[in-house]
Amino acid sequence: MWGRLNDTDWKGTPPTPDQQIAVSNPPKWEIANPWNTPFFANTDNFYMTAVLSRQFLKPYGTKDLFVVRFKAPTYPKTRGGEPVYVERQVRFWSLCSNETKTTNVIRCVPDDESSINSNGYTTFVVSDPGSKPAPSALKKYSARWVPWGALAAPEDVVYDAGQQPWGIGTYTHYYSTLMYRQTLANSSFLQSMANVSQLPANEQKTAMGPYWPVSGYCTKADFEGYGMSCITR
Repeated sequence: MWGRLNDTDWKGTPPTPDQQIAVSNPPKWEIANPWNTPFFANTDNFYMTAVLSRQFLKPYGTKDLFVVRFKAPTYPKTRGGEPVYVERQVRFWSLCSNETKTTNVIRCVPDDESSINSNGYTTFVVSDPGSKPAPSALKKYSARWVPWGALAAPEDVVYDAGQQPWGIGTYTHYYSTLMYRQTLANSSFLQSMANVSQLPANEQKTAMGPYWPVSGYCTKADFEGYGMSCITR
């Protein structure tokens, strides 16, 4: 069943007005402070999150997909033979798509499976399979595709924190939470989430500089034609 979360276009039900959650276009990225959140973050792992909504995607909106780009921290390439203790900006980083209301994980792309261009930037495209850009476009723009996630069959369910089932007739997967993680940042990496999170929220984006995600909704055609520039079209 979990494989179908990756490979299915959404067939669910939009949330009613009282079920909707506050979202923005473009979405707001925030660093989770490990000292005041009960979820995910701790002093070894810091996270940035942004909540996406299908209200901006067809047929409810005018776009086909969501794209995010940031400068990738350096990391030890242990699968290539580098030792884990080699001097790099972080020990590990990843980007994941999660179902917002139930927190089920859809797909994670680890650092060594990302696509990084010659300037050190990495790009991710989040969409249903039906809106996935052509492989040639993903390669051209050093991008990796990440599935938004959807249930496929009437009997498919995911469970929330209270062990209540969410099926295909609910608004599960209408929203998506992107989670960008950095693990064990080097103290010399001043633009890390661990370091920047100690600043006031209104100073964090500037302090993080190119490592802060830039993102927005696009049409598939615009991404294939213009890459990350599609978010300004």
